[in-house]
Amino acid sequence: MSRSYARLTLILAGLLMSGAGCGSSGSDDKLPATGTTATTSTGTGESTDTGTGTGTGTGTTTPIAKLVINELQPSNQDTVTDENGDSDDWIEILNQEATPVDLRGYSLGDSANKQVISGSLPIPAGGYVLIWADDSPSQGSAHLGFKLSATQGDSITLSDPSGKTVDTVSFGAATGQSVYARFPSGTGAFAWCAQASPGVDNGSACGVP
Repeated sequence: MSRSYARLTLILAGLLMSGAGCGSSGSDDKLPATGTTATTSTGTGESTDTGTGTGTGTGTTTPIAKLVINELQPSNQDTVTDENGDSDDWIEILNQEATPVDLRGYSLGDSANKQVISGSLPIPAGGYVLIWADDSPSQGSAHLGFKLSATQGDSITLSDPSGKTVDTVSFGAATGQSVYARFPSGTGAFAWCAQASPGVDNGSACGVP
């Protein structure tokens, strides 16, 4: 009986030790969970960084300046004069950027002509510049080698130095000294108006400041 009892005691002790080992193993199984959490966190961080990098890359691409053809007058008789006192046809360009833009290298053209602006022609931030369609390019950077057609209408296109179209507008025959202008300035659709507003905001509608 003594030997049997002793043998039974040893067996029971072995079972107890085995149970303790299983518990210890269960505790160790929790460690990889911490690693998994860290991996998920790191992965999320990498995903966020990659997205930011892509966005930054896109942002470094130089966009076309927010320049628009804002108003034009195909038959200017006494509305406004150029620096030489001449009442020439004119095209108004609006710079909607927060910084000045120089039109050097840009081009303006109609259906039959195209002229690159070779000299400096700056437009202040949020400002305007009048370009004279007087067929007198020798008078300076703001003078084109063609005129606007008041009787038949035409199309005018502004292109950037790479040749990409920045803005374009088509107009029909003009009545008297009417202007073809955006209402409101910069963003609105074009409409004919008897009241010109060269170098200033067009207002919300023709005749409305």
